[in-house]
Amino acid sequence: MIVKYKEECHTIASQSELKMSELKQKMDNLRGRNEQLQSEIGDVKRKEAETERLLAKNANRIKTLEQSLHDTEEQAIEASRRAAKQLVRDRLAITQGDHYSYSAYRPNHSTSLFNLTSFSPPIAPPTESIEHPSDEK
Repeated sequence: MIVKYKEECHTIASQSELKMSELKQKMDNLRGRNEQLQSEIGDVKRKEAETERLLAKNANRIKTLEQSLHDTEEQAIEASRRAAKQLVRDRLAITQGDHYSYSAYRPNHSTSLFNLTSFSPPIAPPTESIEHPSDEK
């Protein structure tokens, strides 16, 4: 009976050790998977932060470009107004004689519509390109 009891104890012990070994292996696998997922979460967070930074930078550039566009449109409207006024003055000068073209309002006769070489529009400064997030993994 003692032999049978020893065999049974040995069998139970080996089954327990086998089960514990399997559970330890499973736990190691789960720990490895957990570390892998934590690493992926860190990568995603870094990429998200970089994307947010680029988004903010590009939003600021868009604001700057929109302001520049608005300013340029205002300058174009003002230039158009000045050109229309000058056209009216030139028509008046033609219809009323040439005495207006030699007045103090038109120094050096450089504002005539037929003498546009004196006009040089302001050149917009070069703008930086918009950055895109990299597709690295």
